[in-house]
Amino acid sequence: MQTTWATGSITIRIHGNEVVVEQPRASPDRKRFLLSEAFHAPHRLSIGDVQVRAEVVSCLARHLKPDACQTDLDRLRLTFWADLQRVSMPPLRLGFSDAQGEPVTVQLSEDHLRISGSRHERDSCALLDDVFFYGPKVSCIPLESQRALRAAVYARLKPGSGLTEADGFELIDSEQLEAGDWSWSKRADGESSAVLENGLLMVGYSYGRNHEQGYGCYPLARTLRQAPGLYLSCPPTVAEAIRSRLAAAVVT
Repeated sequence: MQTTWATGSITIRIHGNEVVVEQPRASPDRKRFLLSEAFHAPHRLSIGDVQVRAEVVSCLARHLKPDACQTDLDRLRLTFWADLQRVSMPPLRLGFSDAQGEPVTVQLSEDHLRISGSRHERDSCALLDDVFFYGPKVSCIPLESQRALRAAVYARLKPGSGLTEADGFELIDSEQLEAGDWSWSKRADGESSAVLENGLLMVGYSYGRNHEQGYGCYPLARTLRQAPGLYLSCPPTVAEAIRSRLAAAVVT
């Protein structure tokens, strides 16, 4: 069983109960994670190559025991990796427009999901377990595309899997989503704020004479499930209010 990978300037080793990441050009140049930590938040390993990332996470899933997982959802992810079929499946390609009307393409392949096309959101690749449990890393995905994507990823699992399609990310109907607008850290020259409307969640700030702004778009399903690596830059009460409205718009 392979337990060492090299990609770019990064070397990843699984040794005992630890994952060691060596990156000579970084500071610190060596990072250590428990298996459960690395499995819970694979983005912390900084593996850009999606195929290497899939091999590492799959290996972690084989080494990790259910009672060592950090969350109940991580235990479901272990089942996902155990039931994932390593066979060629029909590809899925979806197209829609982002919040600014720019075309977005979502392509599901054998072992990952690629999102590309939007000038306003970075291209990204995600592993199938991440997509199934947390949703795609893109805003304003139509309900019918959400449904098709979740079903297509679930179809990658063996018949009789211990998971159901409903274990996957929640389907959020933007037409049922109650709009909201929150602000905090108010000053004479601006404020921080969050806006939820038309299937889009934006959180950021606007300060200074020149109205310097910094806003980010947050995928709704990933926000609702509090995906690892997703941080809402807002007070806890605002984050709770946002997730409450998202939960109210979930459909079957």
